Amino acid sequence: MFKRRPDSVTFTRIRMAKNYLMLFGLTAAYWGCGHTHRKTSAGLNVPVALADHWKLVGEAINQAGYDILGSSPVYDDAGKIHLYAARWQETNSFESG
Repeated sequence: MFKRRPDSVTFTRIRMAKNYLMLFGLTAAYWGCGHTHRKTSAGLNVPVALADHWKLVGEAINQAGYDILGSSPVYDDAGKIHLYAARWQETNSFESG
């Protein structure tokens, strides 16, 4: 048979619940980012980001004649790391835009 369609009060409650969940999620994401500050030599408070502590090590993979996009390291039981990446020949390159 046919299902009973919820009334407008039910839709309003669902919409309000979604809004509260979104507000809670955004607030948690904002406060979870670690908003700490550090002072510069000029005495200014500058936010410290996670990326401030990153260091470029180098390319993980590079192969002449191929475009490489993305990589996923996978650890096996023996402790070895296998790197999976997407690659295709430069002659079959994708068009930007």
